[in-house]
Amino acid sequence: MKKIIGVICLAVCVSASLSCKKDKKKEEDITKAEVQKNEDFRPNFHFTPKANWMNDPNGMFYLNGTYHLYFQYYPDDNVWGPMHWGHATSKDMVTWEEQDIALYPDEKGYIFSGSAVVEKKLYFRFWRGRKDSGGGDLYIS
Repeated sequence: MKKIIGVICLAVCVSASLSCKKDKKKEEDITKAEVQKNEDFRPNFHFTPKANWMNDPNGMFYLNGTYHLYFQYYPDDNVWGPMHWGHATSKDMVTWEEQDIALYPDEKGYIFSGSAVVEKKLYFRFWRGRKDSGGGDLYIS
């Protein structure tokens, strides 16, 4: 009788441990898209910065196999503030890598809407800047 109870207990333990195993992938096997997909409150196919406030995209272009996206960005809080231009790059327009801030506000004002033009290996960024709510000047870098 003890042998039967022992066999039953062993069978229950083995089946419980097998049913609790999950199909775990090695960390290096997880793609960026899968990581993005598992983040709460983030779109699966659209870029968002790692933290804080962003607004409309600006200055998008394709150069040497890489897509570039600039966007209005306030890196210090999750509400509107002094505008910067954030920068992200992608090889496939699905997975994005955030880059360093491209343009910072200066004595001429904040960095608002603008664009970028690629002309024979050179590219230009231009945007509207302002210090207050009274319009803005056009700047080129």
